[in-house]
Amino acid sequence: MNAIVDIKAPENQEEGTRSRIARWLKQPGERVAVDEPLVELETDKVAMEVAAPVAGVLTEILLAEDSDVEPGALLGRIDSSPQKETGAGTSTPSEVPAAKPAAQAVDVETGTPAPSGAPDRRLRLSPLVKRLIKLHDVDPADIQGSGIGGRIRRDDVLAYV
Repeated sequence: MNAIVDIKAPENQEEGTRSRIARWLKQPGERVAVDEPLVELETDKVAMEVAAPVAGVLTEILLAEDSDVEPGALLGRIDSSPQKETGAGTSTPSEVPAAKPAAQAVDVETGTPAPSGAPDRRLRLSPLVKRLIKLHDVDPADIQGSGIGGRIRRDDVLAYV
């Protein structure tokens, strides 16, 4: 049974009625967790992330980067049905992410490898988080991220300052 779930742009965009897709954080075929950031949207005032409504596999991206987005617009789709790759469906979600940590953590600000004390923490920062870090003149390495995989979110920066 296929359980395809739509990914939609937020309906309550107080910052304006239109936004654009800044970048996709996941690509079709990649597994996603509930509330994991999928895409960054930008208005003329703010950048925001749209998170996965369910866990599953991103199957389709319907709007490309730099596309204009209306409130409530359909951005993509996630297949939330169980994995069929193993044939018996006995695969657990913990088996799939364990195979992914091949990428080295890199500090986005400097382009240098992250300190060895945080081998799994990648400092992929959204435009909003980058602006807040610059505005408050803080070191992102000092902030404990609460997002998926330790990712720094807006609330983490605001709580730190």
